[in-house]
Amino acid sequence: MVALLVWALAHVPAAALNGFHNAALVLFSVMILWRLVAAAGLTPVLSRIGEPVFWPTYTILCPLYREANVAPDLIAALDHLDYPGLMHQVSKVTPLSRSILE
Repeated sequence: MVALLVWALAHVPAAALNGFHNAALVLFSVMILWRLVAAAGLTPVLSRIGEPVFWPTYTILCPLYREANVAPDLIAALDHLDYPGLMHQVSKVTPLSRSILE
């Protein structure tokens, strides 16, 4: 078998390389098809996880200094968080609230 491949490369290199190329293309296509068939039966990860029993509480600190022009957009974006409402707290940090954090 190896001798035949060496002979083909030595005497008809264009045809041999073309044959190798076509064999690799077919092998690659079969492997992609195999992976697609295997992946078709999977369900998305998030649908398998489900709702957690306990949602951790977290705090979002939003430092604002001379940010009056973006504050309404920031507040609107924070209001649309996809998380239970009572489980997160949003605090704005301004120069006047500095003494509270220290």
